[in-house]
Amino acid sequence: MGGSLIFALFGGSFWPILDLADQDWNDLRDLLMVIVMTFFGVEIMLLCISSTNYRFSFFFWMDVLGTVSMVFEVSWMLGDIGRNRDTTTANSSNMILLRTTRGAKLG
Repeated sequence: MGGSLIFALFGGSFWPILDLADQDWNDLRDLLMVIVMTFFGVEIMLLCISSTNYRFSFFFWMDVLGTVSMVFEVSWMLGDIGRNRDTTTANSSNMILLRTTRGAKLG
């Protein structure tokens, strides 16, 4: 479980650090995140069954919130919003917009 927690906390940041292309590696990262979410869901259910004080306690709600927040790490769960856009066209559009607003500010 410790490895799952480390991956849940820092797994999304490993891809830019390791300079892995988003389109090629998104499926692997999404699969690993779904597996970790499943582990966390099973852990929550087992803790609810085994411990009477855990259900609806502070730690229960923190675990549920942390598990649900992992939805934002999985690109296909968010639909088109979760997919990365082509950065070259987005950056060129942003540069054009930036130059236009500078020109409007000066003029």
